[in-house]
Amino acid sequence: MIEDVDFRGDPRSLRAQNFKKPERDSYVISPIDGLDKLSKGFSNCTGLIATGYDKNTNENINISFLSHQKPNYFLGLEANRNRFASDLEQTLMKLKKRCSEGTIDAAIVGGNYAKPKDAKDYLEYQKHYLASIKFLSDETVKVLGFEPIVMTGPKTSMEGENIIYDNKNRRVYIFRPVVGDGSTESFAPNAINDQEKRW
Repeated sequence: MIEDVDFRGDPRSLRAQNFKKPERDSYVISPIDGLDKLSKGFSNCTGLIATGYDKNTNENINISFLSHQKPNYFLGLEANRNRFASDLEQTLMKLKKRCSEGTIDAAIVGGNYAKPKDAKDYLEYQKHYLASIKFLSDETVKVLGFEPIVMTGPKTSMEGENIIYDNKNRRVYIFRPVVGDGSTESFAPNAINDQEKRW
């Protein structure tokens, strides 16, 4: 079974299923569980995947969560930023408490570093991408004590991508329209200034 982490879903319905989703066009954070996860339509949105072995079982069973958030929302009003930070920190803390020490991994996905030919407000996309990576990295470090890996750099066009997380095998599948250039390389958030030159 695959869990749909539906960014465009109805907030009330998602909250009834233990997702964190305050309002439309904001963010969604899945429950922590052992299901595979799917989220569609990452255009300028970013996501965070965190996973680890559940210490309450006798086997190395993975549990995980996936978030999908819109930078315009959590990088805008301070109240929105604080709400997202609080929900993300709570989820990271819950995962940390449930997982065996040393088994947790975290990865950032999505994002857009649009070029002038693709978007009139391309500078805003670029600024939001850089700020999103810093925000997600800082929140992860604050709770887990390490930087997440950025699985791929940002898209450089306005097309979307879909993310599937295979929970059992701890694999991330990223479906995007264009691959094979510097924007698809993974990197550590602290290397973002050097990596930006490749986009």
